Amino acid sequence: MYKRTDILTKICEQGITKWLLELMNIILICIGVTCVILGGRSLNEKSSYNSGVGDIGCLFKKPKLLHIYAILLIVLAVAQFSNAFVTMNQHGDFNVTRGALTEKVEKYKDCNNKNFVDQVQRDNKCCGIDGPNDWANLNQSLPFSCRDKKNNVYAEGCLYLFHELLRKNSVIFGIFYCVIGTMMTLAVIAACCLACSFRKQDKMREEFEYQEAY
Repeated sequence: MYKRTDILTKICEQGITKWLLELMNIILICIGVTCVILGGRSLNEKSSYNSGVGDIGCLFKKPKLLHIYAILLIVLAVAQFSNAFVTMNQHGDFNVTRGALTEKVEKYKDCNNKNFVDQVQRDNKCCGIDGPNDWANLNQSLPFSCRDKKNNVYAEGCLYLFHELLRKNSVIFGIFYCVIGTMMTLAVIAACCLACSFRKQDKMREEFEYQEAY
């Protein structure tokens, strides 16, 4: 026989799980807003949409919506862990870095490539891929970003310095993706627990009302 206290206990447990899920949603929305500021509009739209589905499922106690929310988050969580793996491995490949930087230097006349290469050379105090001679080999004049304030040409190439910068950043982004994926996984667990709790509560309420009637 189910008692009223059993239902109240379940409701209390639901409240804790619900608040945990809401907290996860708020964090995911904040991450999405941050990504918009940084230029990642796509991730924000997905995070906001999924969080909205989760909120509706919580407010209206709809297990089906919570299950949809969990499935969407599972897909995104897998994507985040995949991003982490690809990011941390791809940027660790020296040949990949050489190919990417070579392409930028060869297409230096393009405005976007020019700004990118100039920034790399200025920030790292380097010139060319392996050295200043790369510009002569490409039949291009030496950019001003290859010179310091005293007009001296940087002797060191940018390849190794740029590779190290990418490697460090790839670790940071890899950890960032893993954190988001872990949070989404926890939100999936909370959503599934809450959906099961709603189903059990409905069943207990029906049995309690049946016992009260008879």
